[in-house]
Amino acid sequence: YGPIQLRISEVLTLLPIFTPAAIPGLTVGCFIANIGSFNVLDMIFGTFATLIAALLTYATRKILFKGLPLVAALPPVLVNAIVIGAEINWFFLPEGASYWGFVISGLEVGLSQLVVCYLLGMPFYMVVKKIRNLKKRNIVDNSNITPEQKSVYLTEKEMRKEAFEKFSDEFVPSSDRVYHA
Repeated sequence: YGPIQLRISEVLTLLPIFTPAAIPGLTVGCFIANIGSFNVLDMIFGTFATLIAALLTYATRKILFKGLPLVAALPPVLVNAIVIGAEINWFFLPEGASYWGFVISGLEVGLSQLVVCYLLGMPFYMVVKKIRNLKKRNIVDNSNITPEQKSVYLTEKEMRKEAFEKFSDEFVPSSDRVYHA
């Protein structure tokens, strides 16, 4: 790849805002994508940067400004600027590693990430959030859906409640059941 990388796929680095399941998915996906670079260093440094950025994105997901996770979009920018900027500086600059080589490489990578994570990432966040909200509202508004359809949209709390009720009905003798009003 190179220092200036305006890759649309980088908006996916914001997925940990929605689910921790995105963390291993992004990490493995980055590794697989970097296999295409035929560069072992990209596989190592790129995958490491993606993992750290995804963990930090998930950790900062609840910090919102005007409803937007502006802080959560920073880890992919900063981590990639530092890690990939250092990788480029140490291993790929023809004049060798230098302070200014790191600064310039880091700024190029960071600015590329900044453009993608904020100019494309925030609209992406709003669309995904809106779709998720519409799905949640659809259950409340639509009482005639089948149990199979409902199970797709159950919240974690609803799933726990249903599992508890099913467990109680199957395994607790009727004389020992406790009913809550």
